Amino acid sequence: MVANIEEAFRKRIDALTWMDPATKAEAKAKLSTLYVGIGYTEHWMDYSAYDIKPDDIFGNLWRGSLFVYTRETARLGKPVDRHEWTMTPQTVNAVNLPLPECTQLPRGNPGATLFRRECAGRI
Repeated sequence: MVANIEEAFRKRIDALTWMDPATKAEAKAKLSTLYVGIGYTEHWMDYSAYDIKPDDIFGNLWRGSLFVYTRETARLGKPVDRHEWTMTPQTVNAVNLPLPECTQLPRGNPGATLFRRECAGRI
């Protein structure tokens, strides 16, 4: 399925009349760097610093917010991790992230109710 989508992108680039050959070559080079994550992340998030207490719901919410804030601010100034997932594996969805040039298809997505093999060539 992924190979079919990438090939469709390549054909669409070739068919563009407004794009000159040099730009088409750049677009194809960029397409070749596309990361496609299927199923689930390669690197699980470490929640060990998130202190959860069974009798402190509001404190848990506060510490959860602080955990996310600390994690996000620690990423400032560092390279973008193209392999980091923005959703859980059981999510039934897909996402295209243009800036880090990646696409994510969680495990919940290609289930029998959403994906039919006989239609794979049409995507």
